[in-house]
Amino acid sequence: MKTWNFNSKSNPKLIGQKLKAAFGSGSGFVFKMDPGTNDSVTFKVHKSMAAYGYGVLNDIRVNGKLSKTGHKNETKLEISFANHFLTPVHLAIVFVLGLSAIIVGIIHNSNMYLYGGLIFVVGIASWFNVRRKSAKDIEKYKTLISGIIEE
Repeated sequence: MKTWNFNSKSNPKLIGQKLKAAFGSGSGFVFKMDPGTNDSVTFKVHKSMAAYGYGVLNDIRVNGKLSKTGHKNETKLEISFANHFLTPVHLAIVFVLGLSAIIVGIIHNSNMYLYGGLIFVVGIASWFNVRRKSAKDIEKYKTLISGIIEE
């Protein structure tokens, strides 16, 4: 999970309204906002499963907190980015299947270890692909959120 912290010269409630307008209905995102206490707002953003289908399981979930700082009309933003919770489960299944096939192939003196090695290599390639895609998606979210806030 990666975090991103910065300050903005605006009110937390106003920033929350801007985010809700940008990520609200019809935008392809699911946006949930919870107005907290003491001028703080928490929010969650992710792509809509209805709009993007199964591919959203390899997507980034954004959790944020907007809180008022000691300075007048300034907001502290704490935003964290995480993969969908099923992404590591899918990768673990591929790794376990690959290792199982390798072990079975070695024990039974069959060519099963070749298939297991192939599955394991696919798992490693998928892991690198998820990391690369996550880094690109995080940068897209940072650009999008900073553009919305600074409007």
